[in-house]
Amino acid sequence: MMSELLVDFFFQCCDELQDIKFCEVMNIIIDILKNVLTEKLLLSKDIIDSIIDSFIAALPCYIKEKLVFLSCES
Repeated sequence: MMSELLVDFFFQCCDELQDIKFCEVMNIIIDILKNVLTEKLLLSKDIIDSIIDSFIAALPCYIKEKLVFLSCES
């Protein structure tokens, strides 16, 4: 019984770590996209923010559910 609880706890922790890593990777990708849009296309911050918002809105629901941009942005 105790070992089952520990196993369950372990897998819950692993799932949370995977979500954190995913969120960190998505933030890196979005930061790179922002930099490229700024440097190569010379777009304003407002336009870049609009493009990023559209990009996030276009993501499939199962990806958006994993993203918690406000809580994992540094």
